[in-house]
Amino acid sequence: MSVIEEVRELSPGDKIRNQIKENWLKKLIAENPESNPYMMEVMIDLYLLDPKKTEEIIKGHHYMANK
Repeated sequence: MSVIEEVRELSPGDKIRNQIKENWLKKLIAENPESNPYMMEVMIDLYLLDPKKTEEIIKGHHYMANK
């Protein structure tokens, strides 16, 4: 399957998700140039899969780190 065919198969929701991901990734890389772009991309993917659960995990980490 060509790249063009793959793009045509994306749903409108997938296109929006990919645009959000791309924008966030660019911003995070600009703000944190020392960080690993691959890890940032994984973090964004995880957040987009389940934002509520991801926020709970982050809040739990923050709580434990500040104990």
